[in-house]
Amino acid sequence: MVEKYPKSIALIIWKSVWKQARQRGWIMAELARRTGISAQHLNAIKKGEKGIGEKTLGRFLGALDMDVEELLARTASNKEPVWGTCVEEGSEFALVPKYKARLSGGPGSRCSSDEVEANFAFRAEWIATKGG
Repeated sequence: MVEKYPKSIALIIWKSVWKQARQRGWIMAELARRTGISAQHLNAIKKGEKGIGEKTLGRFLGALDMDVEELLARTASNKEPVWGTCVEEGSEFALVPKYKARLSGGPGSRCSSDEVEANFAFRAEWIATKGG
């Protein structure tokens, strides 16, 4: 059982939840009402002052009426890479976007798009050893 997710992951969860809430036309007070989490606590999560554990994640998912796979799939389908804005300097993890691409016939040709399919988490120190 995860007591608290790492800060970088918690920020991704928050951004995903807030995006879904805003798409429903909710303001912070409405998200607070639906989750049973105070607006002050939600603001602290937003600022990175408070973490997110399994209980909080469960409240978010219940309010949004979706499971974690759906929330992550909707985040991954976002064309804006999540990792650039969610992983702060000094974080243990960095998220790297996986772009939709496929090989096609011919000498080395490929078709791709700038659509992000998913984000992969890597240890930041490992990426640094690869020149990232």
